[in-house]
Amino acid sequence: MMQFMNIKNPKHPQKNKAELSSSPALTKLIPLRYKAELSSSPARTKLMPLWLKQNCFSGFSLIELMVVITIAGLLAGIAIPQYNAMTLSSGRSDAKDLILKIINNEQQFFSANNVFTDDVEDLGLIKLQTNDKVKSEEGKYIATVAIANGGSSFSVVATAIDNQASDKCASIIYNSNPVGTSPYDAIYSAGYPAGTVKQRVKMCWGR
Repeated sequence: MMQFMNIKNPKHPQKNKAELSSSPALTKLIPLRYKAELSSSPARTKLMPLWLKQNCFSGFSLIELMVVITIAGLLAGIAIPQYNAMTLSSGRSDAKDLILKIINNEQQFFSANNVFTDDVEDLGLIKLQTNDKVKSEEGKYIATVAIANGGSSFSVVATAIDNQASDKCASIIYNSNPVGTSPYDAIYSAGYPAGTVKQRVKMCWGR
């Protein structure tokens, strides 16, 4: 406390200056009200060493603060869309896992019955109460199973729901008897060009 009183005592300016210059740690002990008194007194300010003046009066200017905020905004504008795109892309694995499970169960069912089925319960899956569709494990897709050609072929369409519905790949498709060469396909969301089968498969199936 005596050290703080010396700072306030104008009778010992040289002693104050020597004590402060020899111990930078003393500035951390100076209460804010004493710093305010020092800053309001030009005579006392002249006696302060440079490092103490900087400690008492330094800070961020408005321009520096605006620059930092602007840079942070630019970085967020780049990082957030990229993060969302990566999240949606990784979410497609939820649909692919479900479709591959249905394909495997359909093949087993066909081996036992010589026909495919569109009843997901026959495939060991739990269908939704309101319809014959089945939800993916992570809940990002709802899949529909259909048969064709008297049960000799089948198709699966997994449609994105909830947050995943904003993905470019609106639906991911498998057809055991494709019109073209690839059993894999997809449907893009509205606003995207349809593209070719090869482009859609590469985008949505990663093949």
